[in-house]
Parts: sequence; structure tokens; C-alpha cells
Amino acid sequence: ISGLIIKPNQHIAIVGESGSGKTTLVDLILGILKPSSGDVKISGIAPSLAFRKWPGAVGYVPQDTVIASGSILQNVALGYDSETTDISRVKQCLLLAGLSEFSSEDEAGIYLQTGGSGHKLSGGQKQRIGIARALYTNPKLLVMDEATSSLDGKTEFEISEAINALDESITVILVAHRLSTVREMSKVVYLAGGELVATGEFEEIRKMVPDFDEQAQLM
Repeated sequence: ISGLIIKPNQHIAIVGESGSGKTTLVDLILGILKPSSGDVKISGIAPSLAFRKWPGAVGYVPQDTVIASGSILQNVALGYDSETTDISRVKQCLLLAGLSEFSSEDEAGIYLQTGGSGHKLSGGQKQRIGIARALYTNPKLLVMDEATSSLDGKTEFEISEAINALDESITVILVAHRLSTVREMSKVVYLAGGELVATGEFEEIRKMVPDFDEQAQLM
């Protein structure tokens, strides 16, 4: 996927049919895969070097967020020692992710026990915890891979609103299947067959890509 440049602070949507290369692109950005030709760089260096140089600067939200047995607080600050957890930052991230119901410091808030695999939480709440977790380290780049694809329309809309409301100092790369999730993003990148077909605003892509326009009309 040559020629793709994502500028700082942009909110980018990556779209395309199944098998178009969306997840592969995410894996390249995260350094899970290495390109067979060319380079992938974050602030001028390879992803693996960037992660070592700036720990926590990249947040990642997968399609299915794993919830550990424990409290909301522990799940947002997952992997961090409880003695050094920044409670005020956890509460801020919950608010940013649209989880104000868990932002109080009591047993119904950040100390609520999620149960095994988070069975006390709805699917939307789990995904929002994933967003709050990714935001906890105050990342400069947030990558979301189909993070709303398994949710109902109402919950997806609410999470999309939370994403759009994020601080403009955060660069967001959102891989999405449903077009309703991406229409407010500042730039849309359309992939097909592992190739970059078109980039632009939502309405511009509709004009350039007939298949995309057809999906938009169905939406």
C-alpha cells in the first residue's frame, strides 16, 4: 500500500471490502508484519523502534476487547501496578470513552467488579473500556481495528461520537466496515486488493468509488 501518508492529528478511516488489506495495513503499522517492499514509519522510524523510544505513545483497540476479572479501575489501567495507577487519569479516560457511569470512586464506579470475562458488562461497555484502556497512556496515535463491528447500531453510534470527540492532538486510525462509523472522519482511505484506490473526505470517496457510493446509499 504505497503512497499513504497520515499526518499528525488527523482522524483517518480505513475502509474496503473483506480481503482488501485493512487488517494487514494495521499489522504493518503496529509492526506485527514487515513490508515485503518499502517502509512503514512512525515519526520517521520503524514501528518497533518507535514503540521502544516512546512507550505508550501508540494505543490499540482490537475488534474484541478482553476484560480481565477485577475492577473497572484495574481493567483500564491493565498491566500497571495498583500503587502507581493514576486514578484521576482513569476517570478522565472513562469520560472520554463515554463511560461516565463508571467514573465515580465507589463500588458502582471505578471499583465495580466486572466478573469473569466481564459478564456484568454489555458489549458496548466492554469496547468502551478498551478505548479507555488505550487512552490511559495518553497516546499520540490511536489505532482501532473494527472495534465497533460487532455492536448494535445505537451503541456503535455512541462510540463513534466518543471517537470523534477525542482531543485533536491524537491521531486516530479507524478500520471500519460500517460506513456510518466513518462519515465524520477527516479523511477516508479506500483499499481494494491490497492497493490504495482513493483518499479524501467521505463524499469525495463516494464520487471516486462506485462500490463505496452504493454502500453509502444502502446505509
